[in-house]
This record gives sequence, structure tokens and C-alpha cells, in this order.
Amino acid sequence: MVRLGFTISAALALSACMQAGTVQEPRNTGRGIAAKLHTGVTKAEADVALGFDAGYERNPNDFDEACASYAYDVGDKTEYVHAVFRQGQLTRATDGHLTLCTYAAPAE
Repeated sequence: MVRLGFTISAALALSACMQAGTVQEPRNTGRGIAAKLHTGVTKAEADVALGFDAGYERNPNDFDEACASYAYDVGDKTEYVHAVFRQGQLTRATDGHLTLCTYAAPAE
């Protein structure tokens, strides 16, 4: 009976990990700005929370996904929150970025 309980617990934990890989809560990478958002908010709701985006780009390989960059000042420099939306809802957000989010290939 204990073994069955352990097996069920392990299966549930594994299931939660697999789901967490596809949808992530906004993550604070230094400034805490991304924490103003939560998974599932719309682009309009993110605009209200963070101000209008400084850049918005659709993923050319998957038009259901887009990334918006929200600017905020840190002393004498500007940093950005990268908010990724899938089918119009936030799936993940991180802050502390020095450039706008983009799907373009990096320059070599």
C-alpha cells in the first residue's frame, strides 16, 4: 500500500513538472517588474500593468506566439520585461533584459 502511494505521488509530481515546462509564471530576474504579471493575462491587461509596449513581434515560425517588450528605467539605463503571449495570453515573462525581445536570428 505504501508503494502504491509513493507511485501515485511520483506520477503526480512528474505531471506537474511537465506542465510547468510549457507554462511558466513570470520570473523576477533582478528588478521584480515581471512579478506584476501572472500567467493568463491578456496583452491589454499587461499594457495596463506595465504601460504600452516598446516593441512587439510575432514569432515568424508560430503566429500564435508573440513577444512584447516593456521598458522601465534603472538609474541612467533602460531595461525591458520580455512578455511572451500564446494565443493572446501570457505564458511567461522575465525582466532585466537590455534589448527588445526578438525572434530574429542573432548577428554573427
